[in-house]
Amino acid sequence: FENYNPLFFSEQHYLLSRYLFYVIIPTDAQSPGAAAARVEWFADTLLHYADGGVKQRWQSGMNAVSALASKELGTPTPDRAGVERLVARMARNEASPSTEADRFFGDLKRMAVEGFCLSEIGMKDYLRYQGNRAVDEFPGCTHPEHQS
Repeated sequence: FENYNPLFFSEQHYLLSRYLFYVIIPTDAQSPGAAAARVEWFADTLLHYADGGVKQRWQSGMNAVSALASKELGTPTPDRAGVERLVARMARNEASPSTEADRFFGDLKRMAVEGFCLSEIGMKDYLRYQGNRAVDEFPGCTHPEHQS
């Protein structure tokens, strides 16, 4: 992944998306986060093969986030601390978005979660998916109808 050339994102947007995803799903004691899952690569690949409408929505959304970063932070590609402030700002307005960047935040979150959960790290290590196989019991389930 070190010398990866983005297929959909510009270099600038690829770097920005990386930080956005890393802030949305951070690495912590419970999860390896979007960084280990390489969500930015997942998003770039998925968007490369998406239909024109999806591509346009993501291009417009990333342009809006870059413009917001330029306006509020003085650069279209802020460092991680700057991205944390952008994400906090967009999250504050999530219930009633007023800008294109605020409206795009939902797409960013969905992509972060999808990319993380579909990665090997997210699926196996975090969600503990064990493969397509039948199981006789559900030890974590406490519903009476599942106890027989």
